Amino acid sequence: MESLNNKSIEELVNLVIKGELANDKERENKLGELYKIVQNKVNEKLGCSFRYELDEKSIEILAKRVIRGEFGSGIDRKNKLGDSYNKIQNKVNEILGYPKKYEIKEKSIEEYAKEVIRGAYGSGEERKNKLGDLYPIVQNKVNEILGSSYRNEIDAKSIEILAKRVIKGEFGSGVDRRQNLGELYNVVQNKVNEILGCSTRLENESLPIYIKI
Repeated sequence: MESLNNKSIEELVNLVIKGELANDKERENKLGELYKIVQNKVNEKLGCSFRYELDEKSIEILAKRVIRGEFGSGIDRKNKLGDSYNKIQNKVNEILGYPKKYEIKEKSIEEYAKEVIRGAYGSGEERKNKLGDLYPIVQNKVNEILGSSYRNEIDAKSIEILAKRVIKGEFGSGVDRRQNLGELYNVVQNKVNEILGCSTRLENESLPIYIKI
């Protein structure tokens, strides 16, 4: 078990997917306190929507791994921790002796884009690394703001990110949502419906060529 504890979450996830940690109760026994954390990441990678609720112990384990540097920093850390980011980051702050917990505001795509234009994320590979999975989405917004017609490829992962942000309320509703998402509206809304368990689907007969799903 010690050897498993020393592996990163990503390494453990890959072992699970390869079938090297068995299944069901045997896998749970091998992973111990890491089971829910690893299994959630496995489900995410395999496109399964089920997630275990992370308890205080799991949050603490992840926070200690953050402090060890396993999840990077900045945008990279946010992307890797996903919806659990605020809880884990607050636990990190508590462990490190910061006096207060605080709600970490997630920036909108437009806010990221404006920061990019101001030079906050550098350029080229540096910008890609700092923005992680958000890069093509943010860069497309940058191009739109600057009047460029070029669009980076948007894949299924990008659509899922946008859908989750829609559900959180970032893009508004009704007409506002349509305007904010533009030509991505139908495909993103379909993903929103899928996540929420709604069977309604909009036609995607003429997707922009930069959408690859």
